[in-house]
Amino acid sequence: MKPTAVNPITLLSARKQRGVALLLAVMVVAVATIIGVEIWHANQLDVARVANQRQALQAEYYARGLALWAADVLREDFERDGAFDTSADAWNQPVAGIAVPEGQLGGRLSDLSGKFNLNNLLTADGSENPEQVAYFRRLLRRLQLDDSLADKLLDWMDKDRQPRPQGAEDFTYLARKPAYYSASSPLFHVAELRLVDGIDDSTYATLVKHVTALPTHRAKINLNTASVPVLLALDDSLTPRQAIVLHQQGRAAYHSLQEFLQHPALAGQPLALNHLGQLATVASQWFQAASVVQSGESEYVYYALLRRTGAFTQPVLWSPNPFLP
Repeated sequence: MKPTAVNPITLLSARKQRGVALLLAVMVVAVATIIGVEIWHANQLDVARVANQRQALQAEYYARGLALWAADVLREDFERDGAFDTSADAWNQPVAGIAVPEGQLGGRLSDLSGKFNLNNLLTADGSENPEQVAYFRRLLRRLQLDDSLADKLLDWMDKDRQPRPQGAEDFTYLARKPAYYSASSPLFHVAELRLVDGIDDSTYATLVKHVTALPTHRAKINLNTASVPVLLALDDSLTPRQAIVLHQQGRAAYHSLQEFLQHPALAGQPLALNHLGQLATVASQWFQAASVVQSGESEYVYYALLRRTGAFTQPVLWSPNPFLP
């Protein structure tokens, strides 16, 4: 029996088909591998994302717990000596290294009442507060800044579109690139000053050490925690030497406005109690609570604006950014 002859063309075709099949198999395996790696990578990202979200949420709850603890510290301080606050009080001591599951906690309370509240410039109905505006002009001059900035800031905050003699309204800001409108509302954060006409980086750096922006138009300055320029701006008749003596290198501890006025450095000064009482006090009502949560290799920082009314303290605002620049 003769062997069957093999057609070379048929043999070549079969080899090609096997080669194509092998190539397809390799491609299928490669695609499956890529898909598998992508799925694994996506799953890993999802796991990491969920872990990060859980970590961030846990840190936020720890931060809120620290703020409540800070509120309790302020309550105890008020019950001990609520008539006055000084930089030596227990609330002014930072805490750190508090161990918690999966991390450590730390925090600090900062007094905001030692600064001038820019939102005091307007009353509740949006009109100028003459006493507060006069104080702010004195502060600007004491800081060797142009007191026309008071007009510019008032125009930024008030609701009308009529510029003051040295002010700036929307037409000034709309000419800028990018253009923007004035706020026509109280300041939300002191950093908003950067948007006001006439306030460059140098002016801002000088001013921001002594002012703040609180959600009220009736905040008073705590004379015990105020800076030398803030004290100096109380009256045009005060001298830098007097303010330095009254400041007591940051260790002032006046128990009342009357005690402040009776300080020997103010002998013969025209500063009166009724005038001082409109601007200042010796107690603090507004604080910033900074909470630092160390969890694994990540650090989370949260800020709460606290308001103390009597023995009761409550968070007014929460922010990932400090209320103090």
